[in-house]
Amino acid sequence: MVAAGLDPTKPLPKGFRLTRSNHYRRNGIRIGRIHAQVRDARQDLLHQTTSALVARHQLIAIEDLSEKGMSRGLPRLRRRVANACKGEFRRQLEYKARWAGRKVIVVDRFFPSSQLCSECGTQNTDLKLSQRRWRCAACGAEHDRDVNAAKNILAEALRMERRAAGYPQEVGEMTREECQKGRKQTTAEGPGTLNRELIAKPVVRARRRRARRERAKAETA
Repeated sequence: MVAAGLDPTKPLPKGFRLTRSNHYRRNGIRIGRIHAQVRDARQDLLHQTTSALVARHQLIAIEDLSEKGMSRGLPRLRRRVANACKGEFRRQLEYKARWAGRKVIVVDRFFPSSQLCSECGTQNTDLKLSQRRWRCAACGAEHDRDVNAAKNILAEALRMERRAAGYPQEVGEMTREECQKGRKQTTAEGPGTLNRELIAKPVVRARRRRARRERAKAETA
């Protein structure tokens, strides 16, 4: 302001803009490069994670969360929600699943995934957000909040898939012994999956992925 002939103790005249120094411009370029590096690292992590999930699993269950509502919380929580990029994660997961022929099931946001006990199904309505571990009053099972919610989301997604396919039985009728027996039989027979796409050779998988990608692009167009 002194170099421009103005008084530093007074505000700038209306419509007057100061010329920025070279030091200011260099700092702006440096900060922009840092932000670009952070964005590239985050994008690379999202692509690797979503590609690995789509390649390994035939069915993927996610929860429909209100990211806008979650960002209205505490300042630290708001920043963490923004850095997680959950909307971009879901977008990549859905279009990569369409390319690979996988299925993504979205569970409703009002489903009480954190309050339900994954062992007996009892709902704990008194559970607070600050409680990361809790014990079920009915069966006495001790749960980690996030792990228990993931189990309930998967069970609900399987139930929705069974209902959409027209199966009358509900998830949970199979006992734990039957589930373990079926897992042992599958492991003894061969690969731990019945998906032919994962058992096929890499060249065949690449050709099939290319064909599915072209069909998806044609349907979108």
